[in-house]
Amino acid sequence: MDGRAKINLAAAVLVILAVIAFFSFVDPTASPYFPRCSFRALTGFDCPGCGTSRALHSLCHGRLIEAFKYNPIFFLAIPTVIVLIFSKKARRSVALPVVVLIVILLYWVIRNLPQFHSLLR
Repeated sequence: MDGRAKINLAAAVLVILAVIAFFSFVDPTASPYFPRCSFRALTGFDCPGCGTSRALHSLCHGRLIEAFKYNPIFFLAIPTVIVLIFSKKARRSVALPVVVLIVILLYWVIRNLPQFHSLLR
């Protein structure tokens, strides 16, 4: 690993630790720092990112099931980001962004179907 890669990795770790620290102490449901979802306000439907901040807060407190209910796709995003950080081949892949986009679009549709409202918050 060259010097630039080490600096990038250190910066990424610091940002991740700062985000974890922030979400450990700040509850998105009770804090004025978190705006409400504009897409949901306009349409009444959840966007793919709805619940991510609540999921991260729950995850920081060890409440995995609660975090999963807030935003299940967030759990797929974590390993995907790790792979992208450590794999040059994955970063150069043309298929990975397409697969990620398809998964996000499918999730967006599925999470707004009435059958799944009881499973997801």
